[in-house]
Amino acid sequence: MLAPYADQPAEPAGKRKELVAVSLLPHDTAVKPGDTVQLAVVFDVAKDWHIYWPGQNDSGMATTVELSFPPGSGLTAGPVSFPIPKRYVEEGDILNYIHEGRVVVTVPVTVPATAPVGRAFKVTASVNYLVCKESCIPGEAVVSATFTTADKTAGNAADAKAIDDARAAQPKPQADGFDAAATAHWEGQTLVLTAKDAAVTQVTFFPSEGGAKLRNPLASGQSKGGTLKLAFDPGLKPVEGVVEFTSGNSRRAWAFHSARPQETNGEPAPASPKPAPLAPPAEPSSR
Repeated sequence: MLAPYADQPAEPAGKRKELVAVSLLPHDTAVKPGDTVQLAVVFDVAKDWHIYWPGQNDSGMATTVELSFPPGSGLTAGPVSFPIPKRYVEEGDILNYIHEGRVVVTVPVTVPATAPVGRAFKVTASVNYLVCKESCIPGEAVVSATFTTADKTAGNAADAKAIDDARAAQPKPQADGFDAAATAHWEGQTLVLTAKDAAVTQVTFFPSEGGAKLRNPLASGQSKGGTLKLAFDPGLKPVEGVVEFTSGNSRRAWAFHSARPQETNGEPAPASPKPAPLAPPAEPSSR
């Protein structure tokens, strides 16, 4: 079982850098005005250590990434996208969702269409994380990268490929093929997910930090087979997280969102009655 990170003595800065090295890479170093560039925050985590995905962890601290831009730049950032996490069960049945090794987190940044060609933009990423093994050490880093507006897009081919590969391995948006791969329906307050591919041998749900709370994530968050039943605590929060299907060495995952069935005293609310059909207009009377 991991020791509480608050009780850990501070580590020298050099030691912390050995455990987690953080860098910021732009997909393109030259970007046309009005285009979007993908930035990657790269965490190189030491062997046998891990950091945390922003999910419903029993312990630990979610990794956070916050971008800042030069004043008046007009740059805008999209959502932060993490890789598919891993379930990690520790002594005492403590369940966490973690990342190990090289962790690539991506953020899209859009350049204003009015930006003049030749302008350099410096983007800064502030990150906070908790790195753990037998003990845990909090860490933070501030890293930056620069790209320039140009008539055509260009960049470092190696960095661009690494970012493209990382994005391809991330969970896809739910609208991008989830309905073709699975069915999802509610049985009371239990969500039933079933893979349509008979080759799927495992279904895993990673609940996001702000979504509905699983009643028993250790026992019910993962199934052996193509069907997973997820029971949630009563409440109004929607289901949010990542659904992963495993078949052999293949992993496919989608970011998943579902509204909750309405409840009355903890029970599903009855369906609203259908409105009565309109009566036909009366025949005009003859005199």
